[in-house]
Amino acid sequence: MTVYLQDMLDEDKIFTTVRNLRWAEGKVSCPHCNSNEVIKNGYHTTQKSRQRYVCCSCDKQFDDLT
Repeated sequence: MTVYLQDMLDEDKIFTTVRNLRWAEGKVSCPHCNSNEVIKNGYHTTQKSRQRYVCCSCDKQFDDLT
């Protein structure tokens, strides 16, 4: 995937690109136990585009940058 810096001038685009690169298959997986049983859990308090998640298997929380 080619990423152009001029296309990443707003926070929404940055975190969308991070998610697409990190989870290229479209399924979010837990970085702690590698489970795909993950649910969204709101957003970061200061970065509104930074999605938070909670794993249903190990109950740990993480976000787009964890």
